[in-house]
Amino acid sequence: MCRYTLITQFDWLNSYDLIRSHMTGGYTDTLCNLSRLKHD
Repeated sequence: MCRYTLITQFDWLNSYDLIRSHMTGGYTDTLCNLSRLKHD
């Protein structure tokens, strides 16, 4: 569900992130991990 959180936080990257997630599955996961580290 972290992907939806990223879309909410970076709404302007919504479409771009969706395309990238389909192209490279690890891209969103990397942002997710970095985001979680910053929040923690």
